[in-house]
Amino acid sequence: AIGSPMSTPPCSPHLLGAFLPDPSDLTLSDSETEFAASDGSDNSCESPALSGKDISIEPIDPTVGMDTATAINALLGWHVGKRAELKILRLLTEATDINVLLTQIKVKKLFAQFRNHRFRAAPNKTNLYRLFSKIRLSELSIVSKVLIISSICRKSKPDSEDQRFILDLFVATKGRDFHMLKHLLDQYSHYSNLSDVYERVFNDVALRAELEDYVQAQAAELLKDPGFKRDVHALSDIDDTFVHSSYGLGGPKYPKGVIMPGVVTLFTCLKAHVVFVTARPRATRGLTYRHLKKLSGVKNLSVLTGKLRDSVLIPFQPTVANEMICERKYGNFLRHKRMFPECSFLWFGDSGQSDAEVGVRLMREDSVLGAFIQDVARKDGVILATSGQEREAYLRKGVQIVDNYVDVALRMHAAGLLTDEGLRDTALDAVVHLTFIRPQFEDPRVFSARAGELQAHLHDVNMILARVGIPPVTMGITLGDARSKEPSTLSALSTLSKGP
Repeated sequence: AIGSPMSTPPCSPHLLGAFLPDPSDLTLSDSETEFAASDGSDNSCESPALSGKDISIEPIDPTVGMDTATAINALLGWHVGKRAELKILRLLTEATDINVLLTQIKVKKLFAQFRNHRFRAAPNKTNLYRLFSKIRLSELSIVSKVLIISSICRKSKPDSEDQRFILDLFVATKGRDFHMLKHLLDQYSHYSNLSDVYERVFNDVALRAELEDYVQAQAAELLKDPGFKRDVHALSDIDDTFVHSSYGLGGPKYPKGVIMPGVVTLFTCLKAHVVFVTARPRATRGLTYRHLKKLSGVKNLSVLTGKLRDSVLIPFQPTVANEMICERKYGNFLRHKRMFPECSFLWFGDSGQSDAEVGVRLMREDSVLGAFIQDVARKDGVILATSGQEREAYLRKGVQIVDNYVDVALRMHAAGLLTDEGLRDTALDAVVHLTFIRPQFEDPRVFSARAGELQAHLHDVNMILARVGIPPVTMGITLGDARSKEPSTLSALSTLSKGP
């Protein structure tokens, strides 16, 4: 074995023999040895030379003396040939703790470079998949499965063997472990959220149907368990809903680029898995994912995107574009729900584009608990866009048009979706955040409007808190006060945003 000393392999010897190389495969053939002994040219006319058969040359193994992880990473060079693959298979088979090893090696490169060498009778890719889906399957942790599946999902065109291998890993995971596997895979990276696995990776119709059937069956078993509590997924638009970007059709309600006051703490108090459903095109998904994680501190998130042509139409044909965006977002919801039928959902959007209409469609689903739409401002940024009559019309359809996230928190508390403490924490975050971003408001009238809206909702919050003995939340600012809060508010906001 190459690398550090190993204990007895955890697998039975007759299983290893299926793909471990014959010792003769790891030495040079006669022709290779003869060529290695010379300089590659014909020197027989100049002087007598020893032929390859007259000398013994052992191949140089660069991994001698290395630990297992270092040896595998060294073998995963620019090009992994048949012999390197066979050595890697042996090292993976003999590793004492396969889960620790997978965190130390280049897993993406491992699954990207292994091939089946048909003309050399070396099905190394098949044997690699057999190693993880059969021989060492019982040892794999949920995290290891996530690492493996997400690595394969990064391939541009996963083939049927890739899909069958992923399905085998799924089917070997049951109950709450499968529930956890799905959530970890959905939020692990922007390459491999579960909707993407279903839609792009499983292009084999029969295998896709098997995956969907298994997901539905496991969800049905979980819902029969009286101790199982449905997880909440917060489905949220991004622009003018989570971050005020002014990309929509509204005016400058908040300074451009700031997170909407109170939203991060609300999601944290809900213990929600955050799924951003955006009209932004797929090409921006990686950048959007990284930016949101860095900007907001939200730990558990995934991003479902739209199409570029939808966004391009917004300046020229806003009505047509909004209809297309609405259809796309609703389709993204259906795909996401198909993979998480055991969960409940909340919808968060804004009134600038088509999110209210998306909410109308979502509220027809039994698993959707509520739809909350942040009202955008008119061009001056002061007055909110949706009239009272329009708000009432949407409310009859189950969609709630709101002023801010304290307004959302009050409505969710009334519906039993948010605790007293969650209500107070969301209100406090909104106050601290609005105070902190106050210097960024270009028009003092816009700040005064937002502070007035917040103050009105704080009155209702404090009435609820007083009934349960929780101290009130106060603005701590006056509308004519030009001074911002002390710098310590930044750390307070950071603490609230990160949550427990």
